[in-house]
Amino acid sequence: MYKPLGKAGLLAVFAFSLSIGVVASPKEGQSQSFSCANAQIPSEMAICNNENLLVKDETLAALFAEALVEANGTQSTQNISAEHSRWLKERNDCRADFECLENSYDARIDLLKKRSL
Repeated sequence: MYKPLGKAGLLAVFAFSLSIGVVASPKEGQSQSFSCANAQIPSEMAICNNENLLVKDETLAALFAEALVEANGTQSTQNISAEHSRWLKERNDCRADFECLENSYDARIDLLKKRSL
C-alpha cells in the first residue's frame, strides 16, 4: 500500500529525483516528471494538455521516486530504472492517444503501488 512520506522523506525523494533528472522544475505548483515548457513529443504534449493525465503523471513521479529511495542504491535501483525506461518508451508509443496514455499510466501506477506493499 502507498505510504505517505514525512517532510524529511519527501525532501530526500525530491533531492534524489533532481540528481537523476526525474523531476523537472515545478510549474505553477505542479511536480510532473518532465517540464511541460519543454514538451516536444506527442505523448508529453498530450499529457500537458489533459489535467487527468497531469495528475497521473505527478502521482507516478512520486511513486517512482519513492521506489528508488526504498531501493537505496541496491541492484533493485538499476532494475527499477530500467523498468521505468521501458515503460516510458511504451507510454511514448501512445503518442497523443489519451485512452492509451491513461491505460499506460494506470498500469504503471498499479505496479509501483504493489511494489511498495
